[in-house]
Amino acid sequence: MCFNLQYGDVKQEIDGFTAETNVRIYDDETVDSLQNLDDFAAQISSLDLIISTSNTAVHVAGALGKPVWNLISYLPDWRWTVGRQNSLWYPTMKLFRQRQVSDWNGVFQQVAHSLKELLTHEI
Repeated sequence: MCFNLQYGDVKQEIDGFTAETNVRIYDDETVDSLQNLDDFAAQISSLDLIISTSNTAVHVAGALGKPVWNLISYLPDWRWTVGRQNSLWYPTMKLFRQRQVSDWNGVFQQVAHSLKELLTHEI
């Protein structure tokens, strides 16, 4: 299952993704991550794996010790350093880096491969 952790009105994006991929993304509208960090942390705690770009969700997941895959750009923020696949700050975080500027397709291919491996070993 996939859960939305993005704040704001993203219903249109979720609906478009679902229509295109036939993958349902669950959105708990009772959790406002901008207003209630406790509920947001509880929501993240209930998940098996968090996959996101660098935002509040990855930091909360990392701080909670949850497995988190952080998708980062070719020229990342200082905290993600360069040349590493793991985080200095969060031992449960794996970094998926762009290998070229604006190459998110390559990042998504890396994530898809790792997710297939993970699911193969867990089943």
